[in-house]
Amino acid sequence: MARRSLLSFRRSSRMLSAAALIAVAFTVGACSEGGSSEPRTSTITVRPSEQPGEGAPSASAADPSEGVAQDAQPAASGDGSLAEAYGRILDNPRSVNFNYDYSLRTSRASGSYQYALADITGDISPELLLCDCNYDVSPVVAINGAANPANPVVSEDVLIRGAAGAGGGRYGLSVGNGGMYQIEWHSVRPESYATKFGMQGSHLVKTTEQVEIQNPSELGVTAANFVDVSDRSVLSNAGLGAASAGPAQAAANTATAQESQPQGENVLSGTIKQMTARELMKGQPTPNGESPDLTFWVLVLDSPQSLTGRSSGERGALRTRPNQEMVSLDDRGEWSGYKDQHVNLTYDPTQSWWPSDTSLPRGKLRAYPVDVSVG
Repeated sequence: MARRSLLSFRRSSRMLSAAALIAVAFTVGACSEGGSSEPRTSTITVRPSEQPGEGAPSASAADPSEGVAQDAQPAASGDGSLAEAYGRILDNPRSVNFNYDYSLRTSRASGSYQYALADITGDISPELLLCDCNYDVSPVVAINGAANPANPVVSEDVLIRGAAGAGGGRYGLSVGNGGMYQIEWHSVRPESYATKFGMQGSHLVKTTEQVEIQNPSELGVTAANFVDVSDRSVLSNAGLGAASAGPAQAAANTATAQESQPQGENVLSGTIKQMTARELMKGQPTPNGESPDLTFWVLVLDSPQSLTGRSSGERGALRTRPNQEMVSLDDRGEWSGYKDQHVNLTYDPTQSWWPSDTSLPRGKLRAYPVDVSVG
């Protein structure tokens, strides 16, 4: 059975417009597309490129002594545990500053924040990785509270995760070996690139050179387990001490109980089709005046089933809808090699979205593919 891992694909020059770039300034701390202000020190820059190996994240190590650490909200009274310190941040994630240029990003939800725990300093105690997951490509900061839980240090730099628009790049974060790896790929190329970062002071610092990989597992790392800030199971199971449940957390727990929070990935079986607007509407007028001959890539499922994704109209809440017969595929160009083939497609519900508008395919899940195999 032929198999192609979408995790192992790198972005091409289509990933961003020719003028766009994503930059993370180590002192200024800006992660931008479309340019950035002049950094006072080195930057991590991702640029569109047609040459393999070019344009992946790269930077000189920042001096940890430079700049002033960006502090999270002052700790309230309590037992001073790391869990309590991180819990207070998760209660109010909007208090954290993300040095990121949002101007060229597409907003997908309101109020959606996720977190993960990982040791990226090599001191055994995990750092809190916080994602402002309101955009197609979202920034992630690292927060270190081990030295002083009463005043955790927030990184002045960000790494990124998510998927740029049609034809864009894909970005993920993996953790292990005492660091965090920026993984980037494109869904039509058979390789991906990984760069390892650690946290020194208030900076995210590149600790190894970029390497080309086929899958992050080659590095002995795993994908960072990001969950919604309302799900405190990851924090409570980390053995970091007791975390107080304040009013914000209690409200979040209530919201969590009202919705499914699936972990991992789901596998769909079906046939990849290129369908016209006329076919999707079954001969009826298109909802927004689209040409009846406009085409869309979809996966027609073998049988109706329940699908889960985030709801654009409900602040990014995960919602499961039954009796779904197809999913929309996010990039029209990348699927031509699979046209009319039966495949098994793995998708990530936490990165997939239910539309809130009437765009075609109307009401179909915009699936975020992770892996596809023919058979």
